[in-house]
Amino acid sequence: NDHGVPYKNCGKILVATNPEQFEKDLPGIIDRASNNGVKDLKLLSAEDVKFLEPNVDSCGGIYSPSTGIVDSHAFMLAMLGDAENSGAVLAVNCP
Repeated sequence: NDHGVPYKNCGKILVATNPEQFEKDLPGIIDRASNNGVKDLKLLSAEDVKFLEPNVDSCGGIYSPSTGIVDSHAFMLAMLGDAENSGAVLAVNCP
């Protein structure tokens, strides 16, 4: 983390709420993710989802261990700093 932006890798489960989503949509999501360089997704059965999240009813899902959360305000300030260091000027409340 070169910019000092707080983040946490907490993972995510994307769930299918019907069999069609599980059979048709989830494999496509995994393929698109893989084509974009995300190689750690895992297809989960309904039982796998229930084990990880007992209060979630699903037909299965995708587990993404590398998904995380970021402090969006700190991120935007870091991007502003990079832009200003490259000569940009932020103008707000301008007519």
